[in-house]
Amino acid sequence: MKWLHDIKRIYQSFKYAFEGISYVIATERNMKVHISVALMVLILSFLLDIPRYQLLLVFFSIVFVMCMELINTALEKVVDLTTKEFHPIAKIAKDVAAGAVLFAAIFAFMIGVYVFTDPFLALLKLQPSFPIDRIIIVIMLSLLIAFILKRVNYFMIFIVIATLLMIMSIMMYNN
Repeated sequence: MKWLHDIKRIYQSFKYAFEGISYVIATERNMKVHISVALMVLILSFLLDIPRYQLLLVFFSIVFVMCMELINTALEKVVDLTTKEFHPIAKIAKDVAAGAVLFAAIFAFMIGVYVFTDPFLALLKLQPSFPIDRIIIVIMLSLLIAFILKRVNYFMIFIVIATLLMIMSIMMYNN
């Protein structure tokens, strides 16, 4: 009968995990946003007939963002449980967890740019002679780095280097 007890424990583990997921979906506005965007992206993926390997990237990105949101919520609740008044270290913990979600969302957005640029351009009957998705991703990374470093001059230096790399990439792409 030990196996029956083990099955009950496994069932309870799954039950608790689903309760946690349900709690986050019911209470966290950002998770509702993630789910809405994920559904739209998946529908768009099927409508544009995205290849399987790229669809896997889309699925991975969606799951990654949602997992980070679950972890963020768990960490926020633990911090709230430990202290009710403002504490700078509690703020740092919450901010870092929120930053993890932001990085995951930016990563998912870059995957979306990579996956959807060519199908959208084909839909619009536009075929540029250079890899436009790379340019968009480099610009996004430049903005992110400038934002993180809070320095516009870093952004400008990065844009100059990225532009040179793009020119080299375009020249190699056309050969």
